[in-house]
Amino acid sequence: MVEKPTVILIHGVLATQNTWRKLLPYLVLKGYRVIAPTLPFENSTIRPDPFEAAKYVKQVINHYRFNKPIFLIGHSFGGLVAKAFLLKYGNEIPIKSIITLASPHLGVRWSKRIVKHLLELIEDFEGDEKMRIIKWNFYSIRKVFSYNSEIVKELNKAFEYKEIKFLLIGAYDQRFRMLTPVGDGVVELDSQVPPEFIKKENVEHFVFYNVGHTQIQKIPGTRDLIHRFLKKTVG
Repeated sequence: MVEKPTVILIHGVLATQNTWRKLLPYLVLKGYRVIAPTLPFENSTIRPDPFEAAKYVKQVINHYRFNKPIFLIGHSFGGLVAKAFLLKYGNEIPIKSIITLASPHLGVRWSKRIVKHLLELIEDFEGDEKMRIIKWNFYSIRKVFSYNSEIVKELNKAFEYKEIKFLLIGAYDQRFRMLTPVGDGVVELDSQVPPEFIKKENVEHFVFYNVGHTQIQKIPGTRDLIHRFLKKTVG
């Protein structure tokens, strides 16, 4: 009998483990051991930086004894964290596969413009400690999420690990075309499923239409697709 793997669910920025309230129980019922840590962005323990977040996930892992192999599933920024984890700890912890949901593999085009505007809005709160943390996080977001940034280029070296299977799940919703003309309201579709990566032999992809950024991890189609991929990859 093949041992079921451990699945680690990694949420995005401005989210918690509640992101997974649909997917987590579904995978548990399918027999997987599932871990869904909440990344402590809100108290500035870590910045929204994928390598710092990966370090926190490693700390969580150290508290558990895991069945092997291990699958990483990340929504949005969580997908970047999964790749950072592979690059940083792949030699220590056996990663079988990475699944990303609406993740900005190439960054997002609106990052610099929107963050600049947000920073201008809060510039009058210089003495407020909470605003200082928020501003610090905004700077980090701009650095990480800028389109074709150095960090996303570094993270995409993860696709060179030919023994790792990737599933990139994208979302597209025309209702948000004023925000992202071809995307899900947050991330452009060509960043979620970049043409240069989906051609690789170790990369599969699928796009759900009429689904927004915050819904892709909740729909039944995504749950079924993930289960089929896990089952096929485990053997």
